[in-house]
Amino acid sequence: MRAAIKVVLIIFLLLISWIGYLAFSLTHLNPQITAEWGYVDENRTEIWLHVNLGRGIPLSLSIDDATLALGVVPFGEIRHAELGFMQKTIDLPLVIDNKNAVQAFKVHIGNGESSKITVVMDASIFGVPFRREFNRDIETDILGELDSTLESIQTGSEENALLQTPQIERVSSRWGEIVGAITIYSDVTLYNPNIFPIPVRGIEYEIYMNDYKVAHGELLGETTLPSKGSATLRIKTFIDSEVLPKVWAEHIENGERSKIRVSIYLKSTILGKEIKVKIADKEETIETDLLSELKFEG
Repeated sequence: MRAAIKVVLIIFLLLISWIGYLAFSLTHLNPQITAEWGYVDENRTEIWLHVNLGRGIPLSLSIDDATLALGVVPFGEIRHAELGFMQKTIDLPLVIDNKNAVQAFKVHIGNGESSKITVVMDASIFGVPFRREFNRDIETDILGELDSTLESIQTGSEENALLQTPQIERVSSRWGEIVGAITIYSDVTLYNPNIFPIPVRGIEYEIYMNDYKVAHGELLGETTLPSKGSATLRIKTFIDSEVLPKVWAEHIENGERSKIRVSIYLKSTILGKEIKVKIADKEETIETDLLSELKFEG
């Protein structure tokens, strides 16, 4: 009997010691997260997340499956990752379904750029399964960024040109339909620096990214830019959501570098002659560092 009690006490003391060390380890973690691109094509994107906890933890953790969803649309998944007993590093393979990500983006737009991102994780500790759900609200201002970009792409007039380029004074946009193409309605106020009015009959508005035509626009109703005055054009932009996964894949494959070209021309008739009035025609290279957003040091 005494021997049995002694064994129980030893086990109890070992358990207390393990709990104490576990608590100490968890409260003294100095985690670091880095990321690198894996395989990427128009259908899926792989991202490897490397987590270094800073010290070994006395438990065995297995993540069987974790899904990421934006609103009601799942778009990413982590399958089978393990943290061994007293190990301090774990690699998490995140796979994103690019087409589902576009659909999730559409839902986000439909919610007024306000959504909830949800992570549901099925895992086990020492073989004991459990499920956890994590939620975080996110808000964006994509239209605000778009308006600022359009206001800054102005192309200046050529020196001694007879026809001076109208200047973009203000842009105000709102989301339109998101079934099929993503649409945007914009009120674009232009100032006409010329001494004669410019009747606007139409518009040629296109955006290319790495030779893919990602968007084009059309004029909603004719108007006239008064001489030395301003007028507002109503423009509807169509974003080709089908081509976005291809554009994304090529951007990543190019080391997060892409060429973007924006051209905006007004169609007009002056003195009985049909002409195109350039508002902007600009090409530049954009670079991103998306993985740096995933880095973390505790």
